Amino acid sequence: MNQSTNHSSTQTSRPRDTYRKTKRHTILGLWPLSGVTTIGVSSKRAMETIHTAMDLGVDAFDTAYSYGLDGQSDRYLGSVLRERKVDRDDVTIIGKSGQRYDSKGKRY
Repeated sequence: MNQSTNHSSTQTSRPRDTYRKTKRHTILGLWPLSGVTTIGVSSKRAMETIHTAMDLGVDAFDTAYSYGLDGQSDRYLGSVLRERKVDRDDVTIIGKSGQRYDSKGKRY
């Protein structure tokens, strides 16, 4: 007996074309740029890293006010986006709330 399966008629719960239309992001986490856990990071190098990431197609950023002293990673990202005149709708910013550090490193 010859049994043949027609795979093209098999239906899935999600049409295949949906995957092609979904926006995919490449995300850069900004915690290491704050210099808290990474030795020798300067503001110049941190912002150069964000510029390079954007040049390479990164369009989403994971940041938080607690990434660095006094919102350092947020400020780096904001400076780069303003300098590049980036339309806010063209990037995704993933933010969080929680602990904070002032400019002297005191947690509040």
